[in-house]
Amino acid sequence: MKTRAHLQRSLLLLPLVLLAACSADSDADAGTGSSDTGTTDTGTNTGTTDTDPADTGSSDTGAGDTGTTDTGTDTGRTDTNPADTTVDDTSPTDTGSSDTGPGPVTGIPPLINEISAGSTPDWFEVYNPNDEPLSLNDFYFSDDELSPQRTLFPFGITIPARGYYQQTLDAVFPGFALGGIETLVIADIDGAILDTASWIDGDSPLGQSYGRFPNGDGPFKRLYTPTPGTPNIDNPPPACGDGRLDAGEACDDGNTTAGDGCDALCVVEFVVTDCGNGALNSGEECDDSNTLDGDGCDSLCVLEGYTGLMVINEAQAGSSLGVTDWIEFTSITTFPFRLDAFAYSDNQPDLHRVNFAVGTILYPDDFVTVGDGEPNGFAWGLGSTNGDGIRLYAPDSTLIDTTDWAAGQCPVDSAWSRLPDGTGPFTTNATPSRGEPNF
Repeated sequence: MKTRAHLQRSLLLLPLVLLAACSADSDADAGTGSSDTGTTDTGTNTGTTDTDPADTGSSDTGAGDTGTTDTGTDTGRTDTNPADTTVDDTSPTDTGSSDTGPGPVTGIPPLINEISAGSTPDWFEVYNPNDEPLSLNDFYFSDDELSPQRTLFPFGITIPARGYYQQTLDAVFPGFALGGIETLVIADIDGAILDTASWIDGDSPLGQSYGRFPNGDGPFKRLYTPTPGTPNIDNPPPACGDGRLDAGEACDDGNTTAGDGCDALCVVEFVVTDCGNGALNSGEECDDSNTLDGDGCDSLCVLEGYTGLMVINEAQAGSSLGVTDWIEFTSITTFPFRLDAFAYSDNQPDLHRVNFAVGTILYPDDFVTVGDGEPNGFAWGLGSTNGDGIRLYAPDSTLIDTTDWAAGQCPVDSAWSRLPDGTGPFTTNATPSRGEPNF
């Protein structure tokens, strides 16, 4: 039996027991303890050291978490995850360190592989040297090394492994074309230049291209056969009869048949048929309606000299309306003659000398015109802002006519013209008249 003294001692100890129980309280729903560390807390903890209103412990997946297990909606271009190395990632469900975007995490950047700066429209080819697809979403191209991010490639372009993409250039997109003397670059999202190609007039003429050979990794060279979208092929060795005027050939009419004006060795031939009838027949260099010698066209219908036959008559070096640059020549003789072996150039004859097309005939008081980028024309432009010039050469390379204009003398939408035609001095002409008399 408990005594009164024993009961009194029990009542005295009860407050101490209750106080100890309160100090060990771990209420998960409304804990306000000052030492709460939140590591096991799964409720709306409001402890003084917890500042996240939606804290769910060490495996927290709340909206403010930026850890490696982040499952937010990453949009690729603004991806700041330090583990993500895919610069062109566009996956809407990017999960950070386990990035699943379409581009390669590592690899070689896209390469410029082929360029056509003399076509309509201009184009260039991009090559993917990797063994996996390559997205172009975060890559730029430009014709200005100082502004490498001038144009972003169209969105959504993915080049297959070891594949190609052909990018055309026109007035709509990207709003600029490729010039005769130019540099093309590809840059990344940070503006770093990844690849570059430079060329001068004559490297990419009409109907040809400028590309790497061996394909994909070799140096650039002029290629006779453009191959957009497929591997580049090397030029065949020069051959008479291939329709291409190679070094050492006076003509090349695409065959090795004799008697058609260009023989089997690509030497200009003149086979007399109806010499003296006034019509320029096959094999005749000229026909002045007689068979007399000493009048410029001899008894065999061969030219007796090259001066006094033709002159440079007019040129246009720029247009705001998209008119191509052009040059006009006119006859100052009384009989027709062939221009096959005659040549012309701008003021850089060592780089830009061009023969007239095989079969070109200039008739008395008539005009022959050639245009930049046109069939049977030239592949270099004429200078307007800084001036330029034109040269005319005889078959024996004798210079038979020349003209030069200074800056401002042949402005855009005007012409540099002889007034009157054929015999007058050159002057600035506000009214170009290609193929027609100057006025």
